[in-house]
Amino acid sequence: RRSSDLLSFLAALCSAGMAVYILSRAPRAFVHQIFAGSLMVLAVEAGLTGMAFHEITYTEVTPWQRYLLYPYGLAPGIWLLFSLSFGRANYREFLRRWKWAAAGVFALPLFPLLLFPEEIFLGAPITDESSRVFLSLGWPGYFFYLCCLVGAVLVLMNLEKTLRYSVGHNRWQVKFLILGAASIFGARIYTGSQVVLFSFLEVEVQVVNVGAILIGLILIARSLGRAKLLHFDFYPSHSVLYNSLTVLLVGIYFIAVGVVARAFFYLKGGLEPVVSTFLVF
Repeated sequence: RRSSDLLSFLAALCSAGMAVYILSRAPRAFVHQIFAGSLMVLAVEAGLTGMAFHEITYTEVTPWQRYLLYPYGLAPGIWLLFSLSFGRANYREFLRRWKWAAAGVFALPLFPLLLFPEEIFLGAPITDESSRVFLSLGWPGYFFYLCCLVGAVLVLMNLEKTLRYSVGHNRWQVKFLILGAASIFGARIYTGSQVVLFSFLEVEVQVVNVGAILIGLILIARSLGRAKLLHFDFYPSHSVLYNSLTVLLVGIYFIAVGVVARAFFYLKGGLEPVVSTFLVF
């Protein structure tokens, strides 16, 4: 787990550094402020993930495992605000129309963390023959990850819409930033779906989110090399689900995973459910 520690701390350092850089470019611009805040949340999450890997035991859930859920739960909300404001000349109108949805994405994941913190994980960690560590979830933990999964889908839906309405030189400038964010939240859809489908958290799989943060930052840095400021004036429509590729792909993914899991149940052999889910993803 030493390499996972270092990878997590590297992701935290890079996220914080990019947040400072973004804010220094245009400290008064709302989209720069919210993007810097989004990156700082990822930095805190990556740092706490590193501490959770460092302090993990086989007899109890360490406090770090619970602490990192706070920035993990806040990330969809603040990134949703960014996705609603990035590249949109009328972003205030979008924020006004989405205010209740955004409030729900912020508040719902925090509800179980604040009211039922001891019931997020149940019992002692479980280890298998290969020394992997699993944490069983109570219903508050299940609800938490389900809310985060829905929030990740909403973020990708809005970024997809921004990419659809970008054209020409502007698309050339923004596409890697959107692909970077898609990498970060695409990985969260995969790891979150594992938890929702199987009702347990494999601790080691958290490194997937950390790795996705680093990959996303590389793509975002490429985009920032093309566009020094995040000021673009697109006019996307207010339709939400119509022709959303994100919703289509996530729906197909969950159906396919369900079919694979059912086939595994009947065959009682072959690939592990987690491996099968990864291949489907």
